[in-house]
Amino acid sequence: MSQTNEMSDTKRYIIRDPRPLREANPWTFYLPCEERTAAVAPGDFVQLIFDPAEQENTPERMWVEITGCDGNTLIGTLANQPQYLPMAHGEEVAFTRHDIIDIQTDRKDDPEETNVLDGEVFHRCWIDERVLNGTVPAVKATNGCPEPEGYDGGRLNFPWGGWMIVGKGWENDMPMTIGTPVIVIRQDEAIAPHLLGTNEPAIVEKIDGEWKSRRA
Repeated sequence: MSQTNEMSDTKRYIIRDPRPLREANPWTFYLPCEERTAAVAPGDFVQLIFDPAEQENTPERMWVEITGCDGNTLIGTLANQPQYLPMAHGEEVAFTRHDIIDIQTDRKDDPEETNVLDGEVFHRCWIDERVLNGTVPAVKATNGCPEPEGYDGGRLNFPWGGWMIVGKGWENDMPMTIGTPVIVIRQDEAIAPHLLGTNEPAIVEKIDGEWKSRRA
C-alpha cells in the first residue's frame, strides 16, 4: 500500500495516518497503545479515519471488522454505513496497524491499555454539566475528590483522576457528570498543565484571565 502525505492512498478515499494528530495533540487525541494494536486479530473491530479523496466530501471515523492479517497489513470489512464518502457497508478495506485509532475486542488476551494510564488527561473526573455542554466556561478545578461508589472505569478501565471542574456561578446543587479533562482542555488548553502531572490535592482557578494553582 502506498503512502502519500502521511496517509494511505486509495481510489475513493484516504485512510489517514493518525500519528501526526497524536503528536500535535497529546492532551486531546487518544490512540491505543502499541501492544494492543500489535495484538488485534480477525474478529476484532477497529476504528479508522477515512478522508475524502475529493475535498467537497466530509471525513468520517468508521469501524472495520478485521477478517485477515499479514504482518502489519490488515484486511477488513466496513461495519458502518458511510454518510458522506462513496463507500458501502461491508466493502473490503486494507490498512495498516498504525492507522488504528480505537479497538473493540472480546479476546481474553487483549493487552492492558497503557495510554489511558500514562496520561492523566484520559482519567475520569466530575464536570459541571454546563461546562460539558459548552454553555459556560470552566473557572475552577479542585483535585482530591473520592472515586464515586460503583465506578468501574468503563470499557477501557479509565482510572479515576479525582478532579471536580466547575463553571462560573456554580453552586452545590447544580448537576455534575462523569467526564474527562479532555473536554475542558479542548475548550481552554491553558488549563492543561495545571490538571496534569500531579495527584496532590490542589485548587486551580482562572484569575484575571490566567489559570493559577495552589495547594488545597
